[in-house]
Formats: sequence, C-alpha cells, structure tokens
Amino acid sequence: MTLGQILLIVIGHTGEKGLPGRTRLQKLVYFLSKRMHLPASYSPYYYGPYSEQVSASLESLVERGLIDENVNTFESDGPFEGKKYTYTLTEDGRAVMEALRRKHADEFQRISEHISALLSNAPSTRALAVASKLLILRERSREHAASPGKLRRLAEKFGWRDISNQDVRDGVDLLVKYGLIDSDARNQAELASSN
Repeated sequence: MTLGQILLIVIGHTGEKGLPGRTRLQKLVYFLSKRMHLPASYSPYYYGPYSEQVSASLESLVERGLIDENVNTFESDGPFEGKKYTYTLTEDGRAVMEALRRKHADEFQRISEHISALLSNAPSTRALAVASKLLILRERSREHAASPGKLRRLAEKFGWRDISNQDVRDGVDLLVKYGLIDSDARNQAELASSN
C-alpha cells in the first residue's frame, strides 16, 4: 500500500468525529511505521518525529478531495494565530477506503488493529508525542537501553525540554504496551525517576 492509502485508513478509523491534529496524525503514522515498516522517513522536530512524506501525502489527499481539512483558529500566547486541524474522509475518501478494505483485507486489518491499540493506550496527542520522542532518542543513541536520564539529556539537545520524569515513565509504559521496547526499559524508567 502507498503512504496515501495508509493515511486514508488511519483517518477513516476515527469515523465521523475525525482525526484531531497534524501532530496526532504524524505520531500515529510514525508508530505504524515502526510496526509495519512503512515508506516514510522521520527526523526529530519540535513535537517529536516528523515526516515530510506524511505531510506531502496528506496535502495531496486534501487537494484530491479524499480528505476534508477543517481549520479552527484561536488566539495563542505567541506572535502567531493558533490553528487546530481536524481531518475526516469525504464521501469519495470513504469509497476509496472501502475499496482498500476489499482489495488489501489483511493489511487493512493489521493497520486497523495497530491504530486501535495506539488510540486505546494513548488517548492524548501529548502522550503520543512524548513516547515518539523517547523512541527516536533511543534509536539515535548508541545504546538501545539508554536510561531515562540519558534520554532526557539527549532530548535537550533537540530542544525538547518539556519531558519530565513522569513523562518518561508514561512514555516508556506506552512503548512497552505497544511492543516497541521491552519491559526492562519500564523498570529502568521507574528506577531512574525515583532517584
């Protein structure tokens, strides 16, 4: 399946209420890419791993009328106006998604199961963002068993100063639940954050 087709399935999985936010979509697809080896490369960015391919595919789907992008603006503390995006499938998008369900039944099912697991374990976008930051930091460090303290120090190099001990525990717990790291990492996080 193409990245665009996968985005249709991810957004379609959220139903009528839609998928709230670009950051949430980036993180969901990031975790899918770790489980299913999707064709998207990621780099560290302000809110965690970011993929230009995901952004370009999303923009293409909106332009083709398969995804509806609803933008709500609000005042923010900074110099720029805040924007909140919500994505839903259009009628044409739902038709394409149903065709994908029939044509790629097994892969469609695997993607749906992974998205359900992610959403049930991490209801907030912040939880997904923190967990994705921790995972990319573990991958970029030379030690896959990097301690939470080391992960926080690495995070600061990327400007991610908002990761607390509790965030590390919660993020590691999510990564363990999702099967991306083993339970030894959870024990390390608990030990390091209790000091």
